[in-house]
Amino acid sequence: MDLPGPGWPFEPSDAARARGRNTWAFTGLMFSAGSLLLNPFGIVGLIGIVFSALGLARSHQLEGMAYRVTGRGQSLIGLGIGLAETVYFAYRLGEYLS
Repeated sequence: MDLPGPGWPFEPSDAARARGRNTWAFTGLMFSAGSLLLNPFGIVGLIGIVFSALGLARSHQLEGMAYRVTGRGQSLIGLGIGLAETVYFAYRLGEYLS
């Protein structure tokens, strides 16, 4: 009886590989996405920015080790969402205080 070949029963997706190698990027993306739903005092967006920045640094390390999937996209999307949400919160707070 032959054993199953590589990738059996399925081959993990690129997102699953990035999540496994770069948990900082994935966590930053999840915090940033969560800030769209719940953002008390802008804290969740700031946490998303920090984790995404750490994930971006980790993606550069993984790139140096010649990995094809590094999580750079997840980090950049997390940074973008976190920054946009933090700027929106600051704008909303400025309107409320004036």
